[in-house]
Amino acid sequence: VNESSKNFAVVEKGIRFGLAAIKNVGGAAVDSILAERDRHGRFTSFYDFCCRIDLQKVNKRVIEGLIKVGAFDSMQTASRAQLMAVLDQTLEQASAFQRERALGQTSLFDALGGTAPSLMDDPDRFLSYPQVPDWNLQERLKFERELTGFYITAHPLSQHAHAVAQLATHTTANLAEAGDGKEVKICGVIGTVKTMTTKRGERMAYVQLEDLHGLLEVIVFPDLYKLRADLLMAETVIHVTGIVDHMETGCRIKATAIEPLQEVQSKSIKQVVIRLTDQTPGIARKLPQLRDVLKRHPGPASLALEFQLSSRIHAATATLPNWSVMPSDHLLYEVEQLLGKQTVLFR
Repeated sequence: VNESSKNFAVVEKGIRFGLAAIKNVGGAAVDSILAERDRHGRFTSFYDFCCRIDLQKVNKRVIEGLIKVGAFDSMQTASRAQLMAVLDQTLEQASAFQRERALGQTSLFDALGGTAPSLMDDPDRFLSYPQVPDWNLQERLKFERELTGFYITAHPLSQHAHAVAQLATHTTANLAEAGDGKEVKICGVIGTVKTMTTKRGERMAYVQLEDLHGLLEVIVFPDLYKLRADLLMAETVIHVTGIVDHMETGCRIKATAIEPLQEVQSKSIKQVVIRLTDQTPGIARKLPQLRDVLKRHPGPASLALEFQLSSRIHAATATLPNWSVMPSDHLLYEVEQLLGKQTVLFR
């Protein structure tokens, strides 16, 4: 809300998303936000934003959309989940503030020559953010794609880089190099699913699969559709085994097997290693939090801790006998949120 324009704009680091392109955020709402920003400067916080904008034009639905796509992230006052948790309360207080300002009410402090606490002087003074878990990466990406048509924070496959490298034989970038009729394995995120009924009255589907390089059509014939119809939903990350079908317009795959990538990954990974260092800020305080994260992800993989004492010395513990975890993207995300990037290793 402090950087974007109404429409897409070219900036030094790329293209900035236009506010009007966000679903449920209309042109009138965007014009109102930008006009207030131009008149009185950048918004200093979420509460400041709600107090200043015209709540008749920028309603709750608009603000929900802005929260879900990360339009308030640069303010660094609270997580998206926290903002959603206080949205109703914030709008009530902001509405009350705007009514009082419109009526020009004078407080007892003003009458006596004193100074009353000001919402605008300290916008977050009267707002307490609850300690709620932030949305995991999958939830963030789902909302972003739903409201903008794009993944903004990251691509769903980026967190599966290790699994894709290990489990896929091809990507959309090199699939054309595979011979016609060759069996391949590919990983991707389901975009759209179009179902149809054959002449025999059986259901089948045409699935648009997206990886980090492009799009691909996957045909799911009736026999496989009966087994895996429950997986054929938008945003699902899957591992596809199939036969390459070369056409004049490009390549497609006739699927012979479809599995959740997470399931295939968990079967192939035997151990999860968590790397700790004496340089990690607040490591003593974070260990109990790490324990809680691990408890939330029970699974078949053994667990080991590797403690880095210095840049040259590593002390790796033996596998922890009473611990086993699920090697999932959720585990990876939660641990990295707590300890930092590249602190989790799948083996």
